[in-house]
Order: sequence, then C-alpha cells, then structure tokens
Amino acid sequence: NGTEGHPTGKAAKGVRGISLKSDDKLVAAIAVKEEEPLLILAINGYGKRMQAEELTPHGRGTQGQTVYKVSDKTGGVLGSTSVSEGYEIVCISSQGKTIKVDTSDISEQKRVSSGVRVVDSYDDDYLVSIARAAKEEAVVEAEEEKASEKEEKQVPEPEQSSDNTEE
Repeated sequence: NGTEGHPTGKAAKGVRGISLKSDDKLVAAIAVKEEEPLLILAINGYGKRMQAEELTPHGRGTQGQTVYKVSDKTGGVLGSTSVSEGYEIVCISSQGKTIKVDTSDISEQKRVSSGVRVVDSYDDDYLVSIARAAKEEAVVEAEEEKASEKEEKQVPEPEQSSDNTEE
C-alpha cells in the first residue's frame, strides 16, 4: 500500500520491496484498482484475467505470490496490466506481427491457473510485448462526445441587420 517505506536521502539505496529467488524474475509492476481485473500474458500466447482481490497484501522483503502456472506449453510470463471495459490489448510477436485482443474475450480464472489460448503462436514466433489500448469504438465515441460538448458550449454570434438600403 506504499506506507511501509520511508523518505530517504539522495545517496540512500532505498528499501527492499521483494526478495527474489535466483531463478525468479519481476516482469511487471502495476498500480491496481480494485474494480479492474489484472491481465497476465505468457510468451506462447496463453493468458488470463484475474481479480486483484485474489492477491493478499504482503510486507516488504517477502517472496510475493504465484499468479501464473508456467509450463513448456505456456512459456514464461511476458507481462501484466490492469484492464477494464473499453480496452484491448495489443500484442507484438517476435516476427513483428501486431495482434489486438478484446480483453472481455479472455476468461477470468483463479490465481494459480495457466490460462487459456489468447493469441495463436506459430513455429518459432512468440510474444515479445503487450500494451493496453482503448478500443477504437471507445475512442470514436469519446471524440464524438467531446465534439458535441464543444458545439453546445459555442455561443451563437448575434445576427446583424441586413438593412442595406441606400437613400
């Protein structure tokens, strides 16, 4: 929750946040909103959504929690992000392919499951990056809403009389 650390001087190294075993890796650090599920994706295209409430708070310097069951089939965890309605994830493969996936199509699962096939991977291709992006229709709707608000705020110009008669 961010309250266990304390202010330090500029020469200080800080405090230990997590203790990793020699073969463990930290792949993501995200701010979690209670109403937004987490999305976890592995390099071979498997992934899952899970509720943040499934995670229990730990103190500093602990070894964390297992959130994904890694296997040869799934590959290692690529990354994680928080997702909600109106978002997609954009995946980039090692061969340069870009794939968009609607996050609502990814099933919600328990903490230690290995997930479901999210993106098809072929031969030597694997995922190298993911990012959260607003759905295109959500972007269009937001732009239309801003445009209509702008039109409502515009004050009509006063009418000028067209009394151009010559005497």
